[in-house]
Amino acid sequence: MQVLEKTVQGQDCEIVFLTQAANAKPPDSLIEHDVRTIPFAGARQLRKIAPITIVDARDPHQLNAWKEIARLFARKSSPDQFHRLVLLLAGNRDIDPADARSLIAPFARTDCVEFSFDDAIGGLIDSIHLKWRILAHQDMIHADAPRPAAPRPSPLDGVKAIIASSRALRTAGGKLSADMIAKLYGISISKLAQWIGRSRQAMAKTPDADSLQNHLGYFERVARLRTVTSDTGFRKWLRIPNAQLDGARPLDLMAGDERQIVVDLVDDILTGSPT
Repeated sequence: MQVLEKTVQGQDCEIVFLTQAANAKPPDSLIEHDVRTIPFAGARQLRKIAPITIVDARDPHQLNAWKEIARLFARKSSPDQFHRLVLLLAGNRDIDPADARSLIAPFARTDCVEFSFDDAIGGLIDSIHLKWRILAHQDMIHADAPRPAAPRPSPLDGVKAIIASSRALRTAGGKLSADMIAKLYGISISKLAQWIGRSRQAMAKTPDADSLQNHLGYFERVARLRTVTSDTGFRKWLRIPNAQLDGARPLDLMAGDERQIVVDLVDDILTGSPT
Protein backbone atom coordinates (compact mmCIF):
# COMPACT_ATOMS: atom_id res chain seq x y z
CA MET A 1 0.00 0.00 0.00
CA GLN A 2 1.42 3.36 -0.98
CA VAL A 3 2.04 5.66 1.96
CA LEU A 4 1.43 8.99 0.24
CA GLU A 5 -1.29 10.19 -2.09
CA LYS A 6 -0.08 11.39 -5.47
CA THR A 7 -2.34 14.41 -5.72
CA VAL A 8 -3.78 17.18 -3.58
CA GLN A 9 -7.16 18.37 -4.85
CA GLY A 10 -6.19 17.59 -8.44
CA GLN A 11 -2.60 18.80 -8.26
CA ASP A 12 0.18 16.45 -9.36
CA CYS A 13 3.48 16.26 -7.50
CA GLU A 14 5.77 15.50 -10.41
CA ILE A 15 9.07 13.77 -9.64
CA VAL A 16 11.85 13.99 -12.25
CA PHE A 17 15.04 11.91 -12.31
CA LEU A 18 17.84 13.61 -14.26
CA THR A 19 20.66 11.35 -15.37
CA GLN A 20 23.67 11.32 -17.67
CA ALA A 21 23.50 7.61 -18.49
CA ALA A 22 21.06 6.87 -21.31
CA ASN A 23 19.73 3.65 -19.75
CA ALA A 24 19.86 4.65 -16.08
CA LYS A 25 16.80 3.99 -13.96
CA PRO A 26 15.66 5.60 -10.72
CA PRO A 27 16.70 3.76 -7.53
CA ASP A 28 14.53 0.77 -6.61
CA SER A 29 13.45 2.57 -3.44
CA LEU A 30 11.34 4.89 -5.65
CA ILE A 31 9.37 2.08 -7.26
CA GLU A 32 6.13 3.23 -5.62
CA HIS A 33 6.55 6.75 -7.00
CA ASP A 34 5.71 7.88 -10.51
CA VAL A 35 9.14 9.12 -11.59
CA ARG A 36 9.92 10.59 -15.02
CA THR A 37 13.50 10.00 -16.26
CA ILE A 38 15.10 12.75 -18.36
CA PRO A 39 18.70 12.87 -19.67
CA PHE A 40 20.85 15.83 -18.66
CA ALA A 41 20.84 16.99 -22.27
CA GLY A 42 17.06 17.33 -22.20
CA ALA A 43 16.96 19.39 -19.01
CA ARG A 44 17.36 22.66 -20.90
CA GLN A 45 14.11 21.98 -22.75
CA LEU A 46 12.10 21.88 -19.52
CA ARG A 47 9.80 24.87 -19.35
CA LYS A 48 9.05 24.32 -15.68
CA ILE A 49 10.92 22.68 -12.82
CA ALA A 50 9.12 19.80 -11.13
CA PRO A 51 8.33 20.03 -7.40
CA ILE A 52 10.87 17.25 -6.79
CA THR A 53 13.93 16.80 -9.00
CA ILE A 54 16.49 14.06 -8.33
CA VAL A 55 19.89 14.49 -10.00
CA ASP A 56 21.90 11.34 -10.60
CA ALA A 57 25.26 12.57 -9.28
CA ARG A 58 26.78 9.17 -8.63
CA ASP A 59 29.51 9.51 -11.26
CA PRO A 60 32.33 11.76 -9.92
CA HIS A 61 33.46 12.43 -13.50
CA GLN A 62 30.22 14.30 -14.22
CA LEU A 63 30.81 17.12 -11.73
CA ASN A 64 30.61 19.86 -14.39
CA ALA A 65 27.31 18.43 -15.62
CA TRP A 66 25.94 18.48 -12.05
CA LYS A 67 26.97 22.12 -11.68
CA GLU A 68 25.24 23.03 -14.94
CA ILE A 69 22.06 21.31 -13.78
CA ALA A 70 22.24 23.16 -10.45
CA ARG A 71 22.55 26.53 -12.22
CA LEU A 72 19.75 25.65 -14.63
CA PHE A 73 17.51 24.55 -11.78
CA ALA A 74 18.16 27.74 -9.81
CA ARG A 75 17.44 29.90 -12.86
CA LYS A 76 14.22 28.20 -13.92
CA SER A 77 12.66 27.46 -10.55
CA SER A 78 9.95 29.91 -9.54
CA PRO A 79 10.44 31.66 -6.18
CA ASP A 80 6.78 31.33 -5.22
CA GLN A 81 6.45 27.59 -5.94
CA PHE A 82 7.55 24.48 -4.09
CA HIS A 83 10.80 22.98 -5.45
CA ARG A 84 13.33 20.57 -3.99
CA LEU A 85 16.51 19.34 -5.69
CA VAL A 86 17.96 16.05 -4.42
CA LEU A 87 21.55 15.29 -5.41
CA LEU A 88 22.01 11.52 -5.37
CA LEU A 89 25.67 11.04 -4.46
CA ALA A 90 25.60 7.31 -3.67
CA GLY A 91 29.07 5.85 -4.22
CA ASN A 92 30.57 9.34 -4.18
CA ARG A 93 30.82 10.02 -0.45
CA ASP A 94 34.21 11.67 -0.77
CA ILE A 95 33.00 14.68 -2.73
CA ASP A 96 35.16 17.70 -2.03
CA PRO A 97 33.42 20.29 0.23
CA ALA A 98 34.31 23.01 -2.28
CA ASP A 99 32.55 21.06 -5.03
CA ALA A 100 29.53 20.55 -2.77
CA ARG A 101 29.39 24.29 -2.09
CA SER A 102 29.54 25.04 -5.82
CA LEU A 103 26.47 22.86 -6.33
CA ILE A 104 24.31 24.82 -3.92
CA ALA A 105 25.86 28.25 -4.57
CA PRO A 106 23.39 29.20 -7.37
CA PHE A 107 20.44 28.98 -5.00
CA ALA A 108 19.19 31.96 -3.05
CA ARG A 109 17.73 29.47 -0.56
CA THR A 110 20.01 26.51 0.07
CA ASP A 111 17.29 24.72 2.02
CA CYS A 112 15.78 23.63 -1.31
CA VAL A 113 18.80 21.37 -1.95
CA GLU A 114 19.20 17.92 -0.36
CA PHE A 115 22.11 15.47 -0.52
CA SER A 116 21.74 11.70 -0.39
CA PHE A 117 24.65 9.25 -0.15
CA ASP A 118 22.42 6.20 -0.39
CA ASP A 119 20.30 4.77 -3.21
CA ALA A 120 17.62 4.08 -0.59
CA ILE A 121 16.16 7.58 -0.89
CA GLY A 122 12.52 6.54 -0.75
CA GLY A 123 12.18 7.83 2.82
CA LEU A 124 13.69 11.21 1.92
CA ILE A 125 11.37 11.59 -1.08
CA ASP A 126 8.39 10.56 1.08
CA SER A 127 9.33 13.30 3.56
CA ILE A 128 9.63 15.95 0.82
CA HIS A 129 6.41 14.72 -0.76
CA LEU A 130 4.57 15.06 2.54
CA LYS A 131 5.78 18.64 2.91
CA TRP A 132 4.58 19.36 -0.64
CA ARG A 133 1.15 17.92 0.18
CA ILE A 134 0.86 20.11 3.28
CA LEU A 135 1.90 23.29 1.48
CA ALA A 136 -0.16 22.51 -1.62
CA HIS A 137 -3.21 21.98 0.57
CA GLN A 138 -2.61 25.30 2.31
CA ASP A 139 -2.27 27.01 -1.06
CA MET A 140 -5.66 25.62 -2.12
CA ILE A 141 -7.29 26.81 1.10
CA HIS A 142 -5.84 30.29 0.68
CA ALA A 143 -6.07 30.40 -3.09
CA ASP A 144 -7.69 33.84 -3.00
CA ALA A 145 -4.91 35.35 -0.89
CA PRO A 146 -2.43 37.35 -2.99
CA ARG A 147 1.11 35.98 -2.86
CA PRO A 148 3.07 38.23 -5.20
CA ALA A 149 6.69 37.28 -5.77
CA ALA A 150 9.17 39.57 -7.49
CA PRO A 151 11.18 38.34 -10.48
CA ARG A 152 14.60 36.94 -9.66
CA PRO A 153 17.54 39.38 -9.81
CA SER A 154 19.07 39.77 -13.25
CA PRO A 155 22.57 40.79 -14.38
CA LEU A 156 20.83 43.48 -16.44
CA ASP A 157 19.28 45.22 -13.44
CA GLY A 158 22.11 47.74 -13.17
CA VAL A 159 22.59 48.50 -16.88
CA LYS A 160 21.70 52.13 -17.56
CA ALA A 161 20.24 51.52 -21.01
CA ILE A 162 18.02 48.77 -19.61
CA ILE A 163 16.84 50.96 -16.74
CA ALA A 164 16.09 53.79 -19.17
CA SER A 165 13.97 51.50 -21.36
CA SER A 166 11.51 51.03 -18.47
CA ARG A 167 10.93 54.69 -17.64
CA ALA A 168 7.95 54.92 -19.96
CA LEU A 169 6.24 52.20 -17.92
CA ARG A 170 6.52 54.12 -14.67
CA THR A 171 4.67 57.02 -13.12
CA ALA A 172 6.35 60.25 -12.08
CA GLY A 173 6.74 58.66 -8.65
CA GLY A 174 8.77 55.80 -10.09
CA LYS A 175 6.18 53.04 -9.71
CA LEU A 176 5.20 50.65 -12.47
CA SER A 177 1.81 51.48 -13.97
CA ALA A 178 -0.66 48.79 -15.02
CA ASP A 179 -2.17 51.26 -17.50
CA MET A 180 1.14 51.82 -19.27
CA ILE A 181 2.05 48.14 -19.30
CA ALA A 182 -1.34 47.11 -20.68
CA LYS A 183 -0.98 49.69 -23.44
CA LEU A 184 2.52 48.49 -24.37
CA TYR A 185 1.44 44.84 -24.42
CA GLY A 186 -1.62 45.66 -26.53
CA ILE A 187 -4.12 44.25 -24.01
CA SER A 188 -6.96 45.72 -22.01
CA ILE A 189 -6.59 46.70 -18.37
CA SER A 190 -9.35 44.16 -17.63
CA LYS A 191 -7.32 41.34 -19.16
CA LEU A 192 -4.17 42.35 -17.27
CA ALA A 193 -6.16 42.46 -14.04
CA GLN A 194 -7.49 38.98 -14.72
CA TRP A 195 -3.99 37.63 -15.39
CA ILE A 196 -2.61 38.81 -12.07
CA GLY A 197 -5.69 38.09 -9.99
CA ARG A 198 -7.03 41.60 -9.38
CA SER A 199 -10.36 43.22 -10.07
CA ARG A 200 -10.60 45.61 -13.00
CA GLN A 201 -12.11 48.26 -10.78
CA ALA A 202 -9.29 48.14 -8.22
CA MET A 203 -6.59 48.19 -10.88
CA ALA A 204 -8.23 51.04 -12.79
CA LYS A 205 -8.54 53.06 -9.57
CA THR A 206 -4.91 52.60 -8.50
CA PRO A 207 -2.87 51.28 -11.45
CA ASP A 208 0.42 51.86 -9.59
CA ALA A 209 -0.59 50.28 -6.27
CA ASP A 210 2.20 48.85 -4.13
CA SER A 211 0.49 45.44 -4.19
CA LEU A 212 0.87 45.33 -7.99
CA GLN A 213 4.57 46.13 -8.24
CA ASN A 214 5.95 42.59 -7.95
CA HIS A 215 3.40 41.28 -10.46
CA LEU A 216 4.10 44.09 -12.91
CA GLY A 217 7.84 43.55 -12.49
CA TYR A 218 7.67 40.47 -14.71
CA PHE A 219 6.04 42.48 -17.50
CA GLU A 220 8.66 45.19 -17.15
CA ARG A 221 11.50 42.64 -17.37
CA VAL A 222 10.10 41.11 -20.55
CA ALA A 223 9.58 44.60 -22.01
CA ARG A 224 13.36 45.07 -21.84
CA LEU A 225 13.40 43.32 -25.21
CA ARG A 226 12.47 46.74 -26.64
CA THR A 227 16.12 47.74 -26.30
CA VAL A 228 16.72 45.70 -29.46
CA THR A 229 13.37 46.11 -31.22
CA SER A 230 10.52 48.59 -31.61
CA ASP A 231 7.30 48.59 -29.59
CA THR A 232 5.53 47.15 -32.62
CA GLY A 233 8.19 44.48 -33.04
CA PHE A 234 7.92 43.64 -29.35
CA ARG A 235 4.15 43.14 -29.54
CA LYS A 236 4.63 40.95 -32.60
CA TRP A 237 7.28 38.85 -30.79
CA LEU A 238 4.86 38.31 -27.91
CA ARG A 239 2.27 36.79 -30.22
CA ILE A 240 4.45 34.48 -32.34
CA PRO A 241 5.02 30.83 -31.28
CA ASN A 242 8.58 30.57 -29.99
CA ALA A 243 10.70 27.44 -30.48
CA GLN A 244 12.70 28.30 -27.35
CA LEU A 245 9.45 28.10 -25.38
CA ASP A 246 8.45 24.73 -26.83
CA GLY A 247 6.29 26.45 -29.42
CA ALA A 248 4.30 28.51 -26.93
CA ARG A 249 3.59 32.19 -27.51
CA PRO A 250 5.36 34.41 -24.94
CA LEU A 251 2.11 36.29 -24.32
CA ASP A 252 0.32 33.07 -23.38
CA LEU A 253 2.97 32.29 -20.77
CA MET A 254 2.70 35.83 -19.43
CA ALA A 255 -1.02 35.25 -18.99
CA GLY A 256 -0.37 32.26 -16.70
CA ASP A 257 2.13 31.37 -14.02
CA GLU A 258 5.17 30.88 -16.27
CA ARG A 259 6.30 34.50 -16.54
CA GLN A 260 9.75 33.86 -15.11
CA ILE A 261 10.46 31.55 -18.05
CA VAL A 262 9.82 34.41 -20.49
CA VAL A 263 11.88 36.77 -18.32
CA ASP A 264 14.79 34.30 -18.44
CA LEU A 265 14.51 34.00 -22.22
CA VAL A 266 14.66 37.79 -22.65
CA ASP A 267 17.68 37.90 -20.32
CA ASP A 268 19.37 35.25 -22.46
CA ILE A 269 18.59 37.15 -25.65
CA LEU A 270 19.96 40.42 -24.31
CA THR A 271 23.06 38.95 -22.69
CA GLY A 272 23.84 36.56 -25.54
CA SER A 273 23.65 33.55 -23.24
CA PRO A 274 22.78 30.16 -24.75
CA THR A 275 19.21 28.96 -24.29
